[in-house]
Amino acid sequence: MDKETEAIFQRFQHGVNLVKADDKLFKGVFYIAVKDVDCADVEDLKNEFFQKLTMICNRTSENFLVRMYDGQICILAFPPFQRQEYHFNTDLLASEVREMDGQYASSRRFLQDFKLVLSQISAQDWCSMDSTRIMMRTFVLKNHLESAITLGQCNGGEELVMLDNDEIIVDDPIHLESETCKSFQLTDSGLELAVNRASEGMRSMDDIKELLRTKFQDAVQREDGSEGAWHASFQRFLNSLMERRQKRVIEWLMVNTEEFKEHDDVKQLILDATTTLVELKDKVLLCKRQCSKCLITCVLLKGHHSDHSCLGTHICSQECTFCREEQAIHFSTCTEPKIMECSEKAGHSGNHDCHKRTHSCPQTCNKYEQSSNCYKKCSLRVNHEGEHICKSPQHMCREKCSLPGCENQCNIPFESEHDQHVCNEKFCPVQCLMPHCTRQCATEDHFHLLKDDAQHFCSSEHLCDAKCEARGVCNVVTELVKQTKVFHGKRGDFEYDFVSEQSEFRKGCCVMIPAFTSKHSGPHLHSLNTNVIHYCDVRCPNCEYYCQLPFGHAGLHDTQHGNMKKSRFVADTENIDFHGRQYVRGESGVAEMCAMYCRARGRGHTHLIPCPERSGVYPEERKVRCTEKVYDGAKHLTKKEQRDLGEKDPLDQMMHATYWEYIGFKDPCDKHEGKFFALCDHYCPSEEHNDAKEKSYCTETLWHNPVPRDTRMGSTRGYVSEDGHHFSCTHTTITPHNVIFVVDKSYSMDSGDIKPKLKMFPQNRLGCVYDAMLRFITLRLQDSGRVREKDIMSVVLFGSDARIQVELKPISESLINDLPPTTDGCTNYSSGLEKAELILDKSRQKPEHSSKTPVIIFLSDGENNDGSDPVSKVRGMKRKNSRLVVHTIMFGDKSSGGILKDMASAGGGEYQLTLDDVELSKSFEYLAKSLKPRLFSLCNL
Repeated sequence: MDKETEAIFQRFQHGVNLVKADDKLFKGVFYIAVKDVDCADVEDLKNEFFQKLTMICNRTSENFLVRMYDGQICILAFPPFQRQEYHFNTDLLASEVREMDGQYASSRRFLQDFKLVLSQISAQDWCSMDSTRIMMRTFVLKNHLESAITLGQCNGGEELVMLDNDEIIVDDPIHLESETCKSFQLTDSGLELAVNRASEGMRSMDDIKELLRTKFQDAVQREDGSEGAWHASFQRFLNSLMERRQKRVIEWLMVNTEEFKEHDDVKQLILDATTTLVELKDKVLLCKRQCSKCLITCVLLKGHHSDHSCLGTHICSQECTFCREEQAIHFSTCTEPKIMECSEKAGHSGNHDCHKRTHSCPQTCNKYEQSSNCYKKCSLRVNHEGEHICKSPQHMCREKCSLPGCENQCNIPFESEHDQHVCNEKFCPVQCLMPHCTRQCATEDHFHLLKDDAQHFCSSEHLCDAKCEARGVCNVVTELVKQTKVFHGKRGDFEYDFVSEQSEFRKGCCVMIPAFTSKHSGPHLHSLNTNVIHYCDVRCPNCEYYCQLPFGHAGLHDTQHGNMKKSRFVADTENIDFHGRQYVRGESGVAEMCAMYCRARGRGHTHLIPCPERSGVYPEERKVRCTEKVYDGAKHLTKKEQRDLGEKDPLDQMMHATYWEYIGFKDPCDKHEGKFFALCDHYCPSEEHNDAKEKSYCTETLWHNPVPRDTRMGSTRGYVSEDGHHFSCTHTTITPHNVIFVVDKSYSMDSGDIKPKLKMFPQNRLGCVYDAMLRFITLRLQDSGRVREKDIMSVVLFGSDARIQVELKPISESLINDLPPTTDGCTNYSSGLEKAELILDKSRQKPEHSSKTPVIIFLSDGENNDGSDPVSKVRGMKRKNSRLVVHTIMFGDKSSGGILKDMASAGGGEYQLTLDDVELSKSFEYLAKSLKPRLFSLCNL
């Protein structure tokens, strides 16, 4: 199996937690089809795939084969296309797929779920598939709900249908109880019954009612004498339209949420829609008061603010009763009188009178001034006896109702003595006090408002508008904000994926408030289901994703994590190059994601946090200790490390696993990755690894104790660096060096106690030094075939002062022949070291020299007697260039070598008695210090 295929399986494993268990998803078999496989290799290939999959899945119990496919796997090896077996395998695969149980009733539903899976993985959304399905379905229904309530159809004029199969919701014709309306039919779809704020339809319920009245009156004529029946029939017509609309909309909602009907959001949606539809029915209740200009019932909507109106002519259209009687009297004569139309107000009682002939008494009714419903003119025959009486069966008080704001006339006979004027309205006219309720107070007392303890309630239950107050988070909303954003940094701009934003959604209370009360008993809850889950309210400190576990859960928090918008880069260098991106310390980590950041950091990476004990993160009354004292995988940074990071407040450094344990969240990386992250991050500094794809790392765990040097001696493979790291690589080839010989030529070096082998050199200690230098160079030149570049060398001669005799020349034997043979001055080690430091400074400025390993070979008889402390000088040079190695060679009395030993120790080198013992080919492994990545981290500060 190639690395690309293995990477695909690894991505399956990383994505397993993004798709929650679902009763429809991944119910099949995980098929692997491999093409162009020879028949002889089939079994070997299957075994290889099984072994690799087993290894990947054994790394964690949460493996994708078990979670997503119930462990069902089948590997099919396809021969080349031209072979007959290829088509046989294709047919076999197709037949097995056809035999599997179908999970979806329609391809549309499958496509919806398929898109949903992809979007959840893309958005790093950890919500369960069912909850997301419900959210999507309710979102679609809510999007069309206003149009459904207003017009009986979806947005764009589409019919109300079952979303899974496009089956239309039945639209029955309207049926009225009145016999006169039997043939009247009006479909629901497209009929405007409410004001749609988003469309250019009717502006008010009055406009809607008037349109419906016109349609109704075209079919059912209003006739004199039957206005009351017509008014009642029109009201039934309006009620029937609203009831049909309510039935269709609720049916549309229920059939499209059948599989989620027990979910609280679905119940709330249907409850809200039902409430709106019931209130809509109340909005088409007709006024029952008398028209202001006649005696017919008002056909405006109840609660209107204009004058009452029947919207008719206000004049009676019947024939004059008196004219008809006179015609009957003159039936036999030739001068038959013409019958005139009644000129009384429409809806009057008693005889019809045209008032154009003197049929009745022209006098005013005696009670006209005292009554509100007096017809004014006397209804008796002319020349009648007694007082003048109109047609009104009973004269009522003409004063307005005593209730402030009520414009109705008093309904008590004016002859009756009364202290309070009472109209015919029985109920309190004040609107229900509950928020958003538009219904009228249900108290059957018109003067309810005047009572001191009056509370105005309708007779219905009400939705509680409070938010759920249960502990935890009702729901976490993951919103895909924008797939690609641009990070604007000081070192340049680059695009990155900003996955999603998470926010807490506190659901509304679902407990209904009983009628005639302003609040319900008990706490506010978004569900009455005792098993409903509230999620944990703890958020990742870096990306602010919520924990996906139930509130009050045991153990670590768990989430899928997003962009690290609450963190910034902390580093011991100004510029940070990370995973192909360029940052400056202090910049935001929003472009990185928690889990992916850790994977990109890789082996041995660490996290930085403010030290809880010293940074003032916690109040003083809380005794919080430094993490170094609590966790094995944590340590407090030194003041120098803190200064290098440019931070004022103390920081603690933590291993990967310790950090996630400390913040209380489950490690987003698997156990196999966790073990890899816990390995030491020091790597071999040999230039032989420069062309290799991977570095050679220390074989120990992160922050291990130094490996003893004697381990190197007994090891058959690898080496141990000076700073105690074990590497499995070996380096026997010679690497190029920048060798600086610092030679003592003081008077003491003129001693003849030891003599060189070659007669060409002075017969004293200085001659022995030159002789040893020549042999050393000869050996280096012999090994030059194993290096791409040769050493360079410099020679510094010192006594009381120092001078550079050879500077940065390719190593050569002839350079020794030209060295001066004389000795002079006292011994000043520091002067020689200062000249060597100048050479090192120059070499660092030249790329061809700076790549070579700097080595100082200090040769003397050990009798320093002038200048500053050479040991301190070596330490300073070492701090300046950590790659520098200082070897010291003793010529003369061994008892004088103490200072040379200290110099070698400070320079990380060796103290030797002869130059022959300094073998640079071995000194790399023997003396070199390991390298490690620069310290940086995304830190939540």
